[in-house]
Amino acid sequence: MLRNLAPSVRRTLLAGALTLSAAAAPAAASGDGWYADFDVAAEVAKKENKDLLVDFTGSDWCGWCIKLDNEVFSEEVWQKGVEKEYVLVALDFPNADELKAQVPNPERNRELQDKYGVRGFPTILMMTPDGEVYGQTGYQSGGPENYLEHMAELRENRALMFEAMELAEKFDGVEGDARWTTAAAMMELSAKFDATQPFARHLEAGMRWAFEEDADNARGVRLGAAAFLLARGDDASDYYQVVLDLDPKNEGGFLERAVATRFDIVRDDESARAALAALELLGDLKVQDKELYFGMLFNAAMWSRGPLQDEEGAKKYAKKALEVGTDDKQRREAIEQILG
Repeated sequence: MLRNLAPSVRRTLLAGALTLSAAAAPAAASGDGWYADFDVAAEVAKKENKDLLVDFTGSDWCGWCIKLDNEVFSEEVWQKGVEKEYVLVALDFPNADELKAQVPNPERNRELQDKYGVRGFPTILMMTPDGEVYGQTGYQSGGPENYLEHMAELRENRALMFEAMELAEKFDGVEGDARWTTAAAMMELSAKFDATQPFARHLEAGMRWAFEEDADNARGVRLGAAAFLLARGDDASDYYQVVLDLDPKNEGGFLERAVATRFDIVRDDESARAALAALELLGDLKVQDKELYFGMLFNAAMWSRGPLQDEEGAKKYAKKALEVGTDDKQRREAIEQILG
């Protein structure tokens, strides 16, 4: 259970402007380098040739935000680790009136929240000064060093994002065989990152075209396109059925990715049972992404023990989850508790 922590001092951000020269100067960051105004920070990032690290936070009510502040963002080793590559932005959504008064542009913050689909706090976005997001995360345990390693892994997506943007532009400008070649390149690229990453949107138009044009999968792209579009959240049952038909034994790893999309849309008991039914399709098939598979089994066990009130099912999924294995100590302990 979280302690009742006081809001971090970092979140008392300076919203005013300082006169740094004869010309109008941007609003300053707080004493520890965080900007409260996204647009000001973006201009600074362009001038300094840096990216943006944007923290959507609720500084005085969000327990995980406070925990992230105290365990990571307030640590000097983390601050030193990001200063060369990022301009830091804290977009605060506080409850207290005195903190609300210090937010320079709350309407703009809400606009950005909608633009980037931020639904939970904290949400951390890593993006170019032009607003192209290549990394998204939140709270991570393990302290500042672990968080820096996690950020470094996400930053590897940066080059992939630019490659996706280049392919999307090329796709729009070619026809015939050249378009098929570009679509194939998109397919190859999509296998290198999680399709839920924000920048994956650049490949959507090409993937939809490939899905429709390769109706018999003769070119071998219809299956991959279907799996990609499912992961992107496209609401089309035919995508799901195509994966079931073309990769029934999960030989390409597409079936497991399709099953995972059923877990992403769980909102009630009915959708949870539908996800569990999809999970049964994997049975004893070989899975390629064991971390993904463990996550599905973990959720299945928790839902079964909890709202679905199926203790036998909970133990079945928990046993399978332990067989698959995980490095997540907390989740492993939770599974072991189910098994007694």
